[in-house]
Amino acid sequence: MFRYLLILDNVDDESVLDQILERSGLLTGDVLVTSRSNATLAVKMRQWVDPQVESLQVQTWTDSVTKEFLSQRLNKQFLQLLSSQTEVAALDSLLHHINGLPLAAEQAAALMEREQASFSDLVSRITSYLAQNPDNRLGIVSLSLAAIVNTSLDSIGPAATLLMQVFSFYASRDIPLDLAERAACFLCGKEFEGKTTFHLDFDINEQLQLLHSQSLVYDSPNNMLSTHPLIQQVILTNLDISISEMINQIAIQSVIAVFPQKLDDQYEALAIPKATQLLAHVEAISKVFPAESASPKLFEQFDKLQWQCQLFCQFVGFFSQCLLFLKDIHTRRMAYYGTHEHLEIAAALHNMGMASYQHGQYAKALEFMEESLAITVRLYGTRVHKEVAAGLNNIAMVARAQCDYIKAMNLYEESVAIKEAVFGTRFHVDIATTLSNMGTVACYLGDYSKGMKFFEDDLAITIGVYRTGEHISVAATIHNMAGVAYTQRDYAKAMQLYKESLDIKVKVYGTREHIDVAKTLSDMGVVADDQGEYAKAMQLYEESLEIKIKAFRTREHADVATTLNNIASIAFRQGEFDKATQLYEEDLAITVKVYGTREHASVAKTLNNMGAVARNQGDYAKAMQLYEESLVTYVKLYHRREHMDVAQTLNNMAIVARLQGEYAKALKFYEESLAIKLAVFHKRDLEEVAITLHGMSLVHQKVANFVAMRRCGEEALSIYTNTLAQDDPRIVSLRQHLLSQPEE
Repeated sequence: MFRYLLILDNVDDESVLDQILERSGLLTGDVLVTSRSNATLAVKMRQWVDPQVESLQVQTWTDSVTKEFLSQRLNKQFLQLLSSQTEVAALDSLLHHINGLPLAAEQAAALMEREQASFSDLVSRITSYLAQNPDNRLGIVSLSLAAIVNTSLDSIGPAATLLMQVFSFYASRDIPLDLAERAACFLCGKEFEGKTTFHLDFDINEQLQLLHSQSLVYDSPNNMLSTHPLIQQVILTNLDISISEMINQIAIQSVIAVFPQKLDDQYEALAIPKATQLLAHVEAISKVFPAESASPKLFEQFDKLQWQCQLFCQFVGFFSQCLLFLKDIHTRRMAYYGTHEHLEIAAALHNMGMASYQHGQYAKALEFMEESLAITVRLYGTRVHKEVAAGLNNIAMVARAQCDYIKAMNLYEESVAIKEAVFGTRFHVDIATTLSNMGTVACYLGDYSKGMKFFEDDLAITIGVYRTGEHISVAATIHNMAGVAYTQRDYAKAMQLYKESLDIKVKVYGTREHIDVAKTLSDMGVVADDQGEYAKAMQLYEESLEIKIKAFRTREHADVATTLNNIASIAFRQGEFDKATQLYEEDLAITVKVYGTREHASVAKTLNNMGAVARNQGDYAKAMQLYEESLVTYVKLYHRREHMDVAQTLNNMAIVARLQGEYAKALKFYEESLAIKLAVFHKRDLEEVAITLHGMSLVHQKVANFVAMRRCGEEALSIYTNTLAQDDPRIVSLRQHLLSQPEE
């Protein structure tokens, strides 16, 4: 079992500990918590972790250390002041106010150095502030520190102070310089969507220099600014209510102004790290956003910003973060509108469903989407509405992911019927999209001719509407038709259609460096891989991988992990098991990091593939362990066993049990796998059914049940003959197997 050290730094909110440590029974490592708070956090630790938990009080500076710091910082100024007995006494008072806090000492020294102020002057200002603010509203922050920080703010002038007030709404670290510049612009009233009463005109560089000289901000790498969270806390607590909304509004609009926009379904190369960096500042604003008292304008602006953030998170695959943004949006909208029955609430729920779906949480996705649909139907008073049709389409998508193909088809059919009634025609791109989805489901059900007919209808409508074959929607449909040809083992036709789709995409996008192009290249690689053309497949996978990494600006993306999985499959088929394992492990690490959990279908799929490698290396115990973890994950995700992923995993476990000579166990796995496949497809004459019957026949041979061996084998052979090419190795292998035993 792994051990680790979990460090929770600067914990001031006790609820953070509750959220993490309530799972402390699962912890197998050590926990280190640092805080500026008092012993209450130690009590929490003793409650959740260990009654014997140690609490160590970190000592603040002694007066002599603080005095030495001031001496070195102020140099000659310090020595000159000490020549006066009045200043010596004032220094003692200042040391009392600083109270051993390095931040307070730095602020005091910076102010004295910049203004050439005396100890007595600074003490006088601090004393004045304390007289006017006798109550400590800052909780863990000392009142003396607040007094020193506010004295610093009073000394730097209104422009720099207002700029610092805007910065206090952001995360304390890595404030981009262009964000600061935009805030300065808005403070001066330039391009600001609203009215500003500040009537300022200042040079941003001069004001930043002033803030630097007062140690209120400091430079961090990559042209960034940083400040101290305690300084932010002091500023926000003392922010005048008459200007707080205006400052908040400027903070929000500044982020909106510099947040990268998506262009042609992609972000520019430098946009992804930029947007990722801004997410932390949006989260910081969220923590202090006045949900109950916000004006409609402020609410609308922040809602727009958070919506922009969740869309970006979906694009780059930050699904956990996307869901957190959406939950915050939902909560904020509920508080603002004061009712659940609102289309904006329905929209938030719908997107929460989409994020959950992308996170592999299908049951949760259905819950959110169905609640959204119910609200939409109630508000419109009818199901005959395009928003209802769109909701049905997405619920069908989740049902399809759960292998509930009949339900998915029924939902798609209702969606098409509604769209036809709303649009008054079948000749509409929205209907074409749903027909394409129906084609995919028909193929999953094994009805490829019906599936191809849906795709052909989709294609005819799409070309007719756009009046050209050179359109992304046309390319998408041709891509889907290629998938049907691939499933039917018509590799030449599949490759031809993928190539046609690729050519359209490259022409429309004007480049091969697009994630949509990468997807087609990857699927072409799968076709080449299945044909044994490994060099060609590797070339296609590597180009796809290069495009994805360039588009996402990172290897840590779910789409990158998928391509690594494909490359690993080539290594596996070529017998390069160590290389395959290494690639699968990288795929697994990326997937777990992206989704923030091992409980995801993509993780389970990779575990299955790693199990196949272990099985082929003869390490049956490890293979079974990997398959079992995969099975548990699938069942937990889908909340049921009737799913093709479960059936295929059981089939793999049966193979391992058979190789280990545990024939009764193998037969049990095969039988459950077969039952699930029949329940999912509602028919027997499918290749997937034949695969399991083939395995069962092999087990029956081992236990000398030749009647059952022949029954299962002959049914499998009949299905193979009708679904595979006659020279397929499985047909040859099964015939040899059946001929190896005499009829009884």
